[in-house]
Amino acid sequence: MPLYQYSIRDPKGKIINQTVSAMSREAAQKMLEKNGSLIIALKEIKKTKHWWEWSSPLKQKDILLITKRVGDMTRHGFSIVSALKTIELQTQNTTLKRVTQDIKNQVELGNSFSDALATYPKYFSNVFISLVKVGEQSGTLPTVLKYVEKQERQIYTLKKKAIGAMIYPSIILSMMVLIGIGMIIFLIPFLKDIFSRFTNQLPLPTRVLMKSEEILRTYWYLFVGGGITVLGGTKLLMMQKAVIEFKDRVFIHLPVFGKLIKSYNSAQIIRTFSTLNKTGVPLIQSLKILETVPKNSNYRNALQQITAEVDRGNIFSSSIEKFPNLFSPLVIETVKLGEEAGNLGDSMYYLAEVFEEEVKGNLKALTTFIQPLLLILVGVMVAGFALSVIVPLQKIPSMIQNR
Repeated sequence: MPLYQYSIRDPKGKIINQTVSAMSREAAQKMLEKNGSLIIALKEIKKTKHWWEWSSPLKQKDILLITKRVGDMTRHGFSIVSALKTIELQTQNTTLKRVTQDIKNQVELGNSFSDALATYPKYFSNVFISLVKVGEQSGTLPTVLKYVEKQERQIYTLKKKAIGAMIYPSIILSMMVLIGIGMIIFLIPFLKDIFSRFTNQLPLPTRVLMKSEEILRTYWYLFVGGGITVLGGTKLLMMQKAVIEFKDRVFIHLPVFGKLIKSYNSAQIIRTFSTLNKTGVPLIQSLKILETVPKNSNYRNALQQITAEVDRGNIFSSSIEKFPNLFSPLVIETVKLGEEAGNLGDSMYYLAEVFEEEVKGNLKALTTFIQPLLLILVGVMVAGFALSVIVPLQKIPSMIQNR
């Protein structure tokens, strides 16, 4: 987003020189004039970024820091500007410093906290901004931020556990690929002179490995180009809506993986709905916000249909019942009981914790499922290495005698 340097005279006659982010010069001008300030100068800052300059994007833990700091300080009577200023002064993260400074400047100009956050949709989700707006309108922002912090922390914890569960398999597979390529590039040429004299007497795996090395060394550019083309093509293909929906339909029916996808998406949807409901967001508005939460297209499409059903006057629990393959009987029954008792937010809050525990159990089951497969792959690789290299080396003396 463009950054503008400005100089204004506020309604009290004070000259203020600062910077602000806006989508355009007109948007920046409108923002600055909002509280009756007189614009003296307004200029876009065009900074040339060199290839060696790098700034990390905001991470989930940075969003948590902003949420917690603003929530805690506003609960104790401090202003949002003061809370943001403490983050700006204390952080070493250049991106976090820049973002908090800009949001602080926008709030000082008279913009709402939610509107300032909305200028950074890459970092602050629609759910986050909507909840902050509700807190501002109802005068309960500190309380709302407490709920938001808990929600963001739970989602962050689940993501961290999911990523952590895949680190070990990823490292093993990467090492296997690197070792295999290293063998073909460095080891086989060294042994090629020895084995080439006994080509007809060598085992099939050894001959295949030697031929692979020859092809790889001769046509390496085709493999590199082909790899880049395949990766680029796959990335473009995976951006197509039809392909995404097909992939999501397949993955959700896979053993172990499918169960994890269902529990993870259910936990995320239920936790967010609970937070929206407990902070006073109307049902229809909550459902519309929820449509943007799940990554899986099956759940997004289901939520769109549920929102349409409820908007037409149908009961929420009856609408969910139409998707038994996505929402378990526990979810449907809990929603029914919550509707009857009039405490849907509390019911969903409890249910979110149940599903979050289920996600942890499914991640553990996934790790248990993957580990034996990795051991088998490693075993196959070691066996292939033994058959291709070690066995022929041991047979060289007998092959010399037979010549």
